[in-house]
Amino acid sequence: MRRVKHREENSPSTRRGPGGRTSPGDVIEVEDELAEQLLAKPYFEPAPEAVDEGDGTDGDEEESEPDEAFDEDAWLDQEYETRAHIVRTGEVDAHLETIDDIETSGNVRDAIGERRAELEE
Repeated sequence: MRRVKHREENSPSTRRGPGGRTSPGDVIEVEDELAEQLLAKPYFEPAPEAVDEGDGTDGDEEESEPDEAFDEDAWLDQEYETRAHIVRTGEVDAHLETIDDIETSGNVRDAIGERRAELEE
């Protein structure tokens, strides 16, 4: 896994992987092969490792996640299999309630129930 950053200058919003979106300034962790593909594009760059390690800012970032805006349209633009996978991996734990309210797929709703059960354990 490697971290890449969506450049903030002269960069359009773009799709990555199986339907996920990034915006300028986003840092994402992806498989090495996908990282190489993204880094070959002019609007991605390696993410500085110092972002992860430092003076404890990671905890602050995690606490701010629930306050981040959740793009409902971008979520629903993805294939239902991709949405279910993202829910199961825990990437959207802070937004499970919102996703449950807008979700149109029974498979994704099942994944939400499974994820909530895991979180309760």
